[in-house]
Amino acid sequence: MASFGGYLDILALLLDCGANINHQDNEGMDSLHWAIRRHHPEAVKLLLERGAYPNNIAFVQVPASLLCMAKLLGESEVTTHWVKCFCQDGRQMHV
Repeated sequence: MASFGGYLDILALLLDCGANINHQDNEGMDSLHWAIRRHHPEAVKLLLERGAYPNNIAFVQVPASLLCMAKLLGESEVTTHWVKCFCQDGRQMHV
């Protein structure tokens, strides 16, 4: 999985070819979850800029929103970029 490994070129190519940016596995994890969980802030930025849905909930250990997960993992750069993206685009974010 490109977002799991932080492979930006491959991630961008997959998205350009129409990959489902919001596909969730059987535990609710999607590309954005994996990029956050594996500490790949550039992949998170790319996914958010390409329209990844930030309100998916994963049920890996406890249900958690992506923003909560990013904050708990200490990804302050990611959370700051996230809020900026949503303020500029007018998208709704669940916290």
